[in-house]
Amino acid sequence: MSEDKARIEELQSALRTKMADNKTIADSFKVEDGTVVVTPEQKSAFDKNMRDIKEIKGLLGDLETMNQVDNWGSQPSGDSAAAAYAAAAADLHHLSSREIKSIGQLFLESAEFKSLNGGRNGANMAAPWQVAASLTSYNVKDVFSG
Repeated sequence: MSEDKARIEELQSALRTKMADNKTIADSFKVEDGTVVVTPEQKSAFDKNMRDIKEIKGLLGDLETMNQVDNWGSQPSGDSAAAAYAAAAADLHHLSSREIKSIGQLFLESAEFKSLNGGRNGANMAAPWQVAASLTSYNVKDVFSG
């Protein structure tokens, strides 16, 4: 990590030097009659420094990103695999410990259906049968619900 900091400081120093060089070159441009006069050597040196500046800035950005990723990768994740496994096992145990019934089984065990007494009390139930909200652990999709 200290090597990365030293490398970043070295690149920042080189960047400041290149920027100072470009400022010196830009200050040497002549202005004649409102027009900036630049020699081919000045333009070439200025352009080379700008390429170097862009490259150094890219390297600095890459090093900073690499440090961020390294810091992120070295942090412990939220839950361990063992904790996730234990939670999943507890959920499975909870589900298997209670009996899961279908809608048909719930209807056949309902008081409304039993009130028909095998057809001896007529073919109509006294009240409509509805699934209790606490028993609905499933989602039903039909034409009327999305």
